[in-house]
Amino acid sequence: MNKKQDFSTTVVRIYDKELLDKLRAEYVFSGGRYESKNHMITELIEAGLANRRDDGALWDKLKEADGAIAKSVAALTERVAELEKCTRFWMSNMDDTLETNQRILGAVYALAEAANDGERLAAADLESGYYDFPPDRFTKSAAELLEETKK
Repeated sequence: MNKKQDFSTTVVRIYDKELLDKLRAEYVFSGGRYESKNHMITELIEAGLANRRDDGALWDKLKEADGAIAKSVAALTERVAELEKCTRFWMSNMDDTLETNQRILGAVYALAEAANDGERLAAADLESGYYDFPPDRFTKSAAELLEETKK
């Protein structure tokens, strides 16, 4: 039996001139680090295989992460849908809220004007809604604001 029975050999033919030039340059650049070109090529192959295994492990980790990301995205999508539902409800009630606020603003404005002029307003008039209408400029501003929010 051959003394080298524990070893196997492989011949690699490289036809790519650019790759061969890179290998030659690497060997020269190594400055005697390698015992031979064979030693350098063997080390490069080992490094490439290790890198490939690392890439495989990385892909496995990315697949796991992808599943976690997908779950997170699904959860966020549900939350956004709930937020949209709540916002639609809030927006549908905005007209009523604005009208109520306008009435309150009108009464407060009338009270402020009366206090400024040294007058008193009748409580019955306030309760009946007599002063519930703010000045036109407030009504116009509120209508413009409402239109902006509906866009």
